[in-house]
Amino acid sequence: MLSLNWLLGLIPSWMPWTIIGFGFVIFLIDFFLKLLIPILYRIALRVLAIILICGGFYVEGRQDVIKNDEYKIKEIVVQQNTITKTVVEKYKEKIDEVKKTNEKIIETITTKDDNMCVLPQSFVSLHDNAAKNTISNSTTGIDGTPSGIALSEAERTIVTNYGVYHQISEQLKALQDWVKQQKELNP
Repeated sequence: MLSLNWLLGLIPSWMPWTIIGFGFVIFLIDFFLKLLIPILYRIALRVLAIILICGGFYVEGRQDVIKNDEYKIKEIVVQQNTITKTVVEKYKEKIDEVKKTNEKIIETITTKDDNMCVLPQSFVSLHDNAAKNTISNSTTGIDGTPSGIALSEAERTIVTNYGVYHQISEQLKALQDWVKQQKELNP
Protein backbone atom coordinates (compact mmCIF):
# COMPACT_ATOMS: atom_id res chain seq x y z
CA MET A 1 0.00 0.00 0.00
CA LEU A 2 1.40 3.36 -1.03
CA SER A 3 1.49 6.16 1.49
CA LEU A 4 2.15 9.86 1.03
CA ASN A 5 5.27 9.65 3.21
CA TRP A 6 6.61 6.81 1.08
CA LEU A 7 6.01 8.75 -2.13
CA LEU A 8 7.55 11.92 -0.70
CA GLY A 9 10.53 9.87 0.42
CA LEU A 10 11.19 9.02 -3.23
CA ILE A 11 11.56 12.67 -4.19
CA PRO A 12 15.20 13.82 -4.19
CA SER A 13 16.08 16.45 -1.57
CA TRP A 14 16.87 19.08 -4.23
CA MET A 15 13.45 18.79 -5.87
CA PRO A 16 11.41 20.92 -3.39
CA TRP A 17 13.80 23.83 -3.78
CA THR A 18 13.62 23.51 -7.55
CA ILE A 19 9.82 23.65 -7.36
CA ILE A 20 10.04 26.72 -5.10
CA GLY A 21 12.50 28.30 -7.54
CA PHE A 22 10.12 27.73 -10.49
CA GLY A 23 7.34 29.31 -8.43
CA PHE A 24 9.45 32.43 -7.80
CA VAL A 25 10.50 32.60 -11.49
CA ILE A 26 6.85 32.47 -12.57
CA PHE A 27 5.99 35.12 -9.97
CA LEU A 28 8.82 37.36 -11.25
CA ILE A 29 7.74 36.85 -14.88
CA ASP A 30 4.23 37.89 -13.87
CA PHE A 31 5.54 40.92 -11.97
CA PHE A 32 7.92 42.23 -14.63
CA LEU A 33 5.79 41.45 -17.67
CA LYS A 34 2.43 42.52 -16.24
CA LEU A 35 1.80 44.96 -19.08
CA LEU A 36 2.40 42.30 -21.75
CA ILE A 37 0.30 39.52 -20.18
CA PRO A 38 -3.52 39.74 -20.13
CA ILE A 39 -5.14 39.80 -16.64
CA LEU A 40 -6.68 36.31 -16.90
CA TYR A 41 -3.29 34.77 -17.66
CA ARG A 42 -1.63 36.81 -14.90
CA ILE A 43 -4.14 35.47 -12.35
CA ALA A 44 -3.45 31.94 -13.54
CA LEU A 45 0.32 32.57 -13.32
CA ARG A 46 0.02 33.98 -9.78
CA VAL A 47 -2.09 31.00 -8.67
CA LEU A 48 0.42 28.61 -10.27
CA ALA A 49 3.33 30.47 -8.62
CA ILE A 50 1.62 30.33 -5.20
CA ILE A 51 0.83 26.62 -5.63
CA LEU A 52 4.42 25.83 -6.63
CA ILE A 53 5.93 27.85 -3.78
CA CYS A 54 3.55 26.45 -1.14
CA GLY A 55 3.80 22.92 -2.55
CA GLY A 56 7.61 23.11 -2.57
CA PHE A 57 7.72 24.24 1.05
CA TYR A 58 5.18 21.57 1.99
CA VAL A 59 7.24 18.81 0.36
CA GLU A 60 10.43 20.17 1.97
CA GLY A 61 8.75 20.16 5.39
CA ARG A 62 7.44 16.64 4.93
CA GLN A 63 10.86 15.43 3.84
CA ASP A 64 12.37 16.91 7.01
CA VAL A 65 9.78 15.02 9.06
CA ILE A 66 10.55 11.82 7.17
CA LYS A 67 14.31 12.29 7.72
CA ASN A 68 13.69 12.96 11.42
CA ASP A 69 11.50 9.84 11.66
CA GLU A 70 14.17 7.77 9.91
CA TYR A 71 16.71 9.00 12.46
CA LYS A 72 14.34 8.10 15.34
CA ILE A 73 13.76 4.66 13.82
CA LYS A 74 17.51 4.07 13.58
CA GLU A 75 17.87 5.10 17.25
CA ILE A 76 15.09 2.71 18.28
CA VAL A 77 16.64 -0.15 16.27
CA VAL A 78 19.98 0.45 18.03
CA GLN A 79 18.22 0.46 21.41
CA GLN A 80 16.30 -2.71 20.48
CA ASN A 81 19.53 -4.44 19.52
CA THR A 82 21.09 -3.34 22.82
CA ILE A 83 18.11 -4.73 24.74
CA THR A 84 18.30 -8.00 22.81
CA LYS A 85 22.03 -8.32 23.43
CA THR A 86 21.62 -7.61 27.17
CA VAL A 87 18.73 -10.05 27.59
CA VAL A 88 20.56 -12.79 25.66
CA GLU A 89 23.72 -12.33 27.75
CA LYS A 90 21.71 -12.48 30.97
CA TYR A 91 19.86 -15.55 29.64
CA LYS A 92 23.11 -17.33 28.81
CA GLU A 93 24.43 -16.60 32.30
CA LYS A 94 21.24 -18.02 33.86
CA ILE A 95 21.39 -21.12 31.66
CA ASP A 96 25.02 -21.70 32.63
CA GLU A 97 24.00 -21.33 36.28
CA VAL A 98 21.16 -23.83 35.86
CA LYS A 99 23.44 -26.31 34.08
CA LYS A 100 26.13 -26.02 36.76
CA THR A 101 23.57 -26.49 39.53
CA ASN A 102 22.09 -29.47 37.72
CA GLU A 103 25.54 -31.02 37.28
CA LYS A 104 26.27 -30.53 41.00
CA ILE A 105 22.98 -32.22 41.89
CA ILE A 106 23.77 -35.14 39.54
CA GLU A 107 27.19 -35.47 41.21
CA THR A 108 25.46 -36.08 44.56
CA ILE A 109 23.61 -39.11 43.19
CA THR A 110 25.13 -42.31 44.53
CA THR A 111 24.56 -45.95 43.77
CA LYS A 112 24.66 -47.01 47.42
CA ASP A 113 20.85 -47.18 47.68
CA ASP A 114 20.38 -49.09 44.43
CA ASN A 115 20.30 -52.46 46.24
CA MET A 116 17.95 -51.18 48.95
CA CYS A 117 15.22 -50.10 46.55
CA VAL A 118 13.71 -51.98 43.65
CA LEU A 119 11.74 -49.73 41.36
CA PRO A 120 8.51 -51.37 40.22
CA GLN A 121 7.45 -51.28 36.59
CA SER A 122 4.44 -49.17 37.62
CA PHE A 123 6.80 -46.35 38.72
CA VAL A 124 8.69 -46.45 35.42
CA SER A 125 5.44 -46.52 33.44
CA LEU A 126 4.00 -43.63 35.46
CA HIS A 127 7.20 -41.60 35.03
CA ASP A 128 7.33 -42.26 31.28
CA ASN A 129 3.65 -41.34 30.88
CA ALA A 130 4.24 -38.07 32.77
CA ALA A 131 7.26 -37.29 30.61
CA LYS A 132 5.28 -37.92 27.42
CA ASN A 133 2.09 -36.33 28.81
CA THR A 134 0.11 -39.46 27.91
CA ILE A 135 -1.98 -42.02 29.71
CA SER A 136 -1.02 -45.62 29.15
CA ASN A 137 -3.70 -48.08 28.18
CA SER A 138 -1.57 -50.91 29.43
CA THR A 139 -2.09 -52.42 32.85
CA THR A 140 1.31 -54.08 32.78
CA GLY A 141 3.54 -53.53 35.71
CA ILE A 142 0.89 -52.69 38.27
CA ASP A 143 1.49 -55.95 40.09
CA GLY A 144 4.83 -54.78 41.55
CA THR A 145 6.99 -56.38 38.86
CA PRO A 146 10.55 -55.07 39.19
CA SER A 147 11.61 -52.80 36.36
CA GLY A 148 15.31 -53.60 36.41
CA ILE A 149 16.12 -49.88 36.51
CA ALA A 150 18.40 -48.79 39.32
CA LEU A 151 17.30 -46.06 41.71
CA SER A 152 20.34 -43.94 40.81
CA GLU A 153 19.45 -44.14 37.11
CA ALA A 154 15.90 -42.98 37.85
CA GLU A 155 17.24 -40.16 40.03
CA ARG A 156 19.61 -39.08 37.26
CA THR A 157 16.73 -39.05 34.73
CA ILE A 158 14.48 -37.06 37.07
CA VAL A 159 17.20 -34.51 37.89
CA THR A 160 18.00 -34.13 34.18
CA ASN A 161 14.31 -33.59 33.40
CA TYR A 162 14.04 -30.92 36.09
CA GLY A 163 17.20 -29.31 34.74
CA VAL A 164 15.62 -29.06 31.31
CA TYR A 165 12.50 -27.63 32.96
CA HIS A 166 14.55 -24.92 34.69
CA GLN A 167 16.35 -24.09 31.43
CA ILE A 168 13.03 -23.65 29.63
CA SER A 169 11.74 -21.61 32.58
CA GLU A 170 14.74 -19.26 32.30
CA GLN A 171 14.21 -19.05 28.54
CA LEU A 172 10.58 -18.02 29.06
CA LYS A 173 11.54 -15.45 31.72
CA ALA A 174 14.15 -13.98 29.37
CA LEU A 175 11.62 -13.82 26.55
CA GLN A 176 9.06 -12.11 28.80
CA ASP A 177 11.72 -9.62 29.94
CA TRP A 178 12.69 -8.94 26.31
CA VAL A 179 9.05 -8.34 25.29
CA LYS A 180 8.48 -6.06 28.30
CA GLN A 181 11.58 -3.96 27.54
CA GLN A 182 10.74 -3.74 23.84
CA LYS A 183 7.22 -2.59 24.69
CA GLU A 184 8.57 0.05 27.09
CA LEU A 185 10.94 1.28 24.38
CA ASN A 186 8.27 1.64 21.72
CA PRO A 187 4.75 1.60 23.20
